[in-house]
Amino acid sequence: MEHPNFFVGIDFGHGETSVSRVPGTNGQKVSRVPLRISGDFSDQKVFSAICQSDNGEWQFIWSKEDLRRPNIKEGFKGIIKNLPDDKREALREFAKLVFKTILENDCELKYNPQTGEANFVICIANPSDWRRQDPSTPKEYLSFFQEEAGIKPAKMCINESDAAFYTKFEDYSPSDKVFVIDLGSSTIDFTTYHNSICIHECCWGHNLGAHIVEDKLVEYGYSDAEGRVENTENMLLVTNEREKLHLGPAESALSLAARFEKESYFTRAQKGATEYNLEVRVRELVANWPKRTQTAFSVMIDSSDVEIVIKDYISDLAMALSNAVKKLQSYGISPNKVK
Repeated sequence: MEHPNFFVGIDFGHGETSVSRVPGTNGQKVSRVPLRISGDFSDQKVFSAICQSDNGEWQFIWSKEDLRRPNIKEGFKGIIKNLPDDKREALREFAKLVFKTILENDCELKYNPQTGEANFVICIANPSDWRRQDPSTPKEYLSFFQEEAGIKPAKMCINESDAAFYTKFEDYSPSDKVFVIDLGSSTIDFTTYHNSICIHECCWGHNLGAHIVEDKLVEYGYSDAEGRVENTENMLLVTNEREKLHLGPAESALSLAARFEKESYFTRAQKGATEYNLEVRVRELVANWPKRTQTAFSVMIDSSDVEIVIKDYISDLAMALSNAVKKLQSYGISPNKVK
């Protein structure tokens, strides 16, 4: 098809993955393509994680109930040439599942798998700093999705910061100096625009994504929490049992459980939540475990102490923001809009 009817954007995030299309549905300029069927816009994305169903097929991980399933894979986003084989396989299977779900959930998108003909093209977002470090990295990323994941309509990659900027393009005037701060699960990227053009010397990134928060909360449960010894012993038990059942690493399941609780905690914190409470039972990580109440990992942290646990991350993030201001000043740039 010479002229596509739709443009579809996919953000394969470290923590979550979402899809949007232009033009949208019901007269909207942009709308979400639901990977999860829900009337709530925020629930139409999925966790960037997969596992295998009872019949061996790959499926999304929807909730804590899926943590006992085999071959849980998460944290697989990265520069393609740097990915180990198991992460590369996980990203490939996850991408296939995302593409399949897009076609199932949006009946207006037409695709012929034999010819590759489609009435849409796909644009995939990549961390902005990748392109600055090595221009070939986004090309390799795109080729991976085209060739290994079989997403033939994928025709281009775009910097995540550029995607954020152009999504709000109508809010800017040509003379605006816009500074975009993109804090994702894996990285934080800083990008500067003037006259709607990226100022390349004022663009940089750091590996300071929000995933560090759940990593530190789990680390606290192993090192400083009151039940650290029990956590270590119980997770060793879970690891051994999962190995016997060929279920795959227990730490991947624990990492996801910590992420679920982190998201819930910070949502509840806005309403006055007083405690981060990660409670995982062995039965939730090992199917048919006879002792229903046996704990695999437990950590409870008062809200006043959560910031202490993640203080190094907060400090690093504050330093990155402070340095950003100084860097802009050194170039004589004073943005009038920050996004």
